[in-house]
Amino acid sequence: MRRIGLADFPAPTGRFPRAARTPVMTPTPGKPSETDGSPDMAPVEDRDRLVEKVVRQLTRDIMAGIYGPGDRIREPEVSERLGISRAPVREALRNLEHEGMVEVMPWRGARVINPSPDEIADLFDLLAAVEGVVARLATRHASDEDLARYAKKVLEAAEVAREHKQKDFFEVIHVAYQAAEVLAASCGSAMAANMVRRIGKPAYWLHRFLMPAPQRWIQQSLARQAALRDALLARDEDRSERAARALVGHTRRLVVLRAREVEAAQGILHRAPAWNVGRIAAKEPARRRTRKD
Repeated sequence: MRRIGLADFPAPTGRFPRAARTPVMTPTPGKPSETDGSPDMAPVEDRDRLVEKVVRQLTRDIMAGIYGPGDRIREPEVSERLGISRAPVREALRNLEHEGMVEVMPWRGARVINPSPDEIADLFDLLAAVEGVVARLATRHASDEDLARYAKKVLEAAEVAREHKQKDFFEVIHVAYQAAEVLAASCGSAMAANMVRRIGKPAYWLHRFLMPAPQRWIQQSLARQAALRDALLARDEDRSERAARALVGHTRRLVVLRAREVEAAQGILHRAPAWNVGRIAAKEPARRRTRKD
């Protein structure tokens, strides 16, 4: 039997057959493009902007409580509400999953995260570690102007809290997390700053959603923010890192405590079936799982 060698195959031509190439669609001046009116076929820049718009809208909806922990986010409903196709909605949900705000389940769609108290504790532990590093780096690298901006945010939070009412509580939290972002942006490490934003987003939402002991949290948190500000202005790296960890750790204790209270009050297992998460979020009675389930 003759052995097959390279000579038995045709020499490469150096280019692909025309049929295998994807045609480039160049719009004719004065003639509507064939992709007009279809978000799925829009230019990459337009599609990216559309996806980002959906991400911002869904983030606002989650932060405002329109979607609670465990609530389903249905692509057809979002698509119809925003007047767009489902493709950018699907991509936006994947982006939100990457940011830790939703989880996308095969064949079941997407839902807002519904972390257990232990998972919430882990999230804030990680945030404390990252913000501690950011504070140390900012003490070393931030300019005087950067630290002045942080001090201004701390003062703004104190002013919002001075005449505190229940409706102002969300604004106090918002300013506190803005201060953390200002510090992260000035630490000199893009990776650390991105981690603060990545971890801080779900932490910020959980903080708002659970609303732990407003008066107690505000007064103690402002004192810890002031301690961090003073350490930064003194350029004391060790003290800055300890102060940043203490600030996040204080919030962690109250948020986790509130999460355990909510879990106990609902009288349900946290790990409920996927079909049951809507009733949990609505605080309706939910049966416990049995061996038959």
